[in-house]
Amino acid sequence: MENDKKPDIKVGWFKRHWPFRPPTRWARLSGSLKAYSLEVDRRMSLPESQGKEWVVNLKKALVQCQNQLDDNRIDEAWKSFDTARRLEIFGMEKLELQQVAKVLRQEATKLNEWRMKAIFSIIGDPEHPVNDEMTAEMLYEATLVRDEDFNNTYYKNRLTRNLFMLLFSLLILWSGLIILYFFTACDCINSKTFVNCSEGVFLLGILLFGLLGATSSSILIIRQKSGQTRITEISSNAYVTLSRIFVGAAFSIFIFMILKSEMAAKINLFTFELKSPLDFFAIAFVSGFAERLAKNAIEALAGKEK
Repeated sequence: MENDKKPDIKVGWFKRHWPFRPPTRWARLSGSLKAYSLEVDRRMSLPESQGKEWVVNLKKALVQCQNQLDDNRIDEAWKSFDTARRLEIFGMEKLELQQVAKVLRQEATKLNEWRMKAIFSIIGDPEHPVNDEMTAEMLYEATLVRDEDFNNTYYKNRLTRNLFMLLFSLLILWSGLIILYFFTACDCINSKTFVNCSEGVFLLGILLFGLLGATSSSILIIRQKSGQTRITEISSNAYVTLSRIFVGAAFSIFIFMILKSEMAAKINLFTFELKSPLDFFAIAFVSGFAERLAKNAIEALAGKEK
C-alpha cells in the first residue's frame, strides 16, 4: 500500500538546481530527516506496531516533510518533522515515556513561564517523580507545547534576520550613493561657502545623510529589541522601521531648512557655528539618527509650554 511505502529521502530542490549548495537550515533538516527515518523504521517494523494508526500518520508526516523540503519550504518541513517525532510517542513503552518526560521537564525550564507551567501541569515538575499514570496522549500534548515554542523562536529569528538584511541593504545603498555624491559634487563639498552650489545639491546630500543616520539608528534599535519582542511586534516592525527611516530623512531636511532660514540666528539651535557643508551633513546624520534633535528645533521655534 502507499502508506507503507518508505519515504524517499532525496537532495530535492538543490539537486535539481545545481550548482547551488543547500543552506545551513536546509542541510540541517535534511540530515535530521534521513537519520530519523532510519531510527524510526525499526520501531515501525515491530510486530506490535503493524497496522497502528500512529504508524500510518507518522509515515505520512515524513513524506510530507520530504515534499516540503524539496520545495524549499523549510518552516513547514520542520513542523511536519516535529509532528512525526511526536507521533512516535504512541509507539513507546511505559519506561520510554517516563524517560522522555524527564528530559522534557528539564527542557521546559528554558521556555517562557506560561509554557513551562503548561508542561508541568500535564506531566509534573522536576521536583517530583514522573506520574506512573502518565499516558502517551499527555506526553504528546506536553511535547506539542515545547515544539510550538521552538517553531515560534525559529520564525521570530527568521523575521528578525530578514529585517536586518533589509536594513543592511539600505545601509549599503545609502553609503554607495553618498560616495557617488562626493565624487560628483566634490567642488561644492570642498567649498567653504555656499556660493558655488545650488540649494538642490546640498539638499540631496542632506537627504542621503539623513537616510544613513535613520537606517543606522534602526539597526541599533532592532538589535537591542530583537531578544524580547514578540512575533507580531517584529512583523509590524518592518513597516514601522521603514517609516522611521523616511521620517528621519524628513527631519534632516527640516533641520536643514531651519538652519538656512533667517530665523536660525534667533533660535540658537546649536552653540557652535556651521561653516562648511560637512557640518551640515553631520547635523543631517544626527537628525536622522535621533528625532530628539527635530523635537528640540520645534520647541525652539514654537516655544516650550510653561
